[in-house]
Amino acid sequence: MTVKKKTITQMMLEEHHCMKRDRRTLDREFTKVITDDNFHDWKMKFLLRLRDYRFHLAKHIDMEEDGGYMRDIIEEAPEHEGHVNTLHLEHEKLVHQLDDLIDELKILEHAEKSVLDGIEIHLKDLLKALDNHAANENKLIYDVHFQDYGFSSS
Repeated sequence: MTVKKKTITQMMLEEHHCMKRDRRTLDREFTKVITDDNFHDWKMKFLLRLRDYRFHLAKHIDMEEDGGYMRDIIEEAPEHEGHVNTLHLEHEKLVHQLDDLIDELKILEHAEKSVLDGIEIHLKDLLKALDNHAANENKLIYDVHFQDYGFSSS
């Protein structure tokens, strides 16, 4: 059974909404004062938020690759297959970086400022990489769908 393109698009929009919601909560995590007294509660909540974000990210990626725009790009503009493959590799790398961040947090036993600072930096770097990745995806979609009309995002 194939899933209709409109259904996949709607599902992707729902996942995108969940990711934006989760992202807002992740952005605020390090504005809290984290002490040894509240560390374990904070850690569990943060860990679950990261896992929620990872779940929605993985679903979003699956839909992009298996039913979304990536297949359409290759069919419409096979000359962009290399770019699509690069984006696919970035998907794997981004999920791997998120898994590493989760693992880094899981082994932390106390509110060690230097380690928490490192986790915050890793999170910010990951979120920036996700933003850059999304911008590259958007540019590719724009270029492919508007190239026949003489428009370019460059």
